[in-house]
Amino acid sequence: MGDVLNLNAGIRTSAVLAIAAFALLLVPAGASAATTGSISGIVTAASGGAALKGIEVCADELGGEEETCILTSASGEYTISGLAPGSYKVEFWSHREGLNFITQYYNNQSTFSGAEAILVMAGGNVPNIDAELHEGGRISGAVTDASSRVGLGEIFVCAFESISEEGACTLTAASGQYTIAGLPSGSYEVVFAPEFDEQEEGPGTYITQYYNDKPSFATANLVSVTAPGGTTAGIDAALVRRPLPEIPRISVPSVIAPTPIAPPVAKSKPQSLVCKKGFQKKAVRGKVSCVKQARRHHRHRHHR
Repeated sequence: MGDVLNLNAGIRTSAVLAIAAFALLLVPAGASAATTGSISGIVTAASGGAALKGIEVCADELGGEEETCILTSASGEYTISGLAPGSYKVEFWSHREGLNFITQYYNNQSTFSGAEAILVMAGGNVPNIDAELHEGGRISGAVTDASSRVGLGEIFVCAFESISEEGACTLTAASGQYTIAGLPSGSYEVVFAPEFDEQEEGPGTYITQYYNDKPSFATANLVSVTAPGGTTAGIDAALVRRPLPEIPRISVPSVIAPTPIAPPVAKSKPQSLVCKKGFQKKAVRGKVSCVKQARRHHRHRHHR
């Protein structure tokens, strides 16, 4: 009888452990559903009310560095889960190609500072954080090499509203063509740069330029945009390549044959000059020396 009781107890224990293990599989990695919360809602077009797919919705934790983002579904719906308890601001923006909607913050605000904070509780969902997005305007043009007039790909083009300083950026296509969409009506300063951080520019890249062929934001010609639907075209730039730095010439003395112990029977031929890798023979002030070759430096852009 005792053996039967022990067997039943063992079966019950195994069943409990199995159920507990299965429950753990249902909890997202790194966080328990009971200790995190979520935000959900739907994004539609302000004109016509159509559901908007592919809008990126981001929850930014106040007082922290956490930002969690997700794309809306075909029905315009989204749920941002796994959020630690705290206050968040929610941003809606259309960064994908083919979308032209103005960035918005909850609740119908145009700036992050004006956004309404949302309190997320552990184990709870904050529903109905919705947005109705308005169609924006566009700026388009082409970026070329000032010398060859060939289109330049992967050049950053950014448009910053002159008053609010809100802006948007894009990369040029291989042909040099670009379009910045989702812009509210206003006047914009447009910058063209091979690297947005000018401090990282090096020899062999192009010099940053501001529209229209200006050297700084302060001197840039403003570009007017009209929303909804307006496109300001022909905002082009011809970038000048940054001059290569002068490479100092390094002279390598000619190789001198060692003095023989005994005078040779016949006069030896002078040993020809041999240059190390990276150097080349060149006449300098009537004397042939090894001079360091000038090489063009290349930069590699890393994308996230």
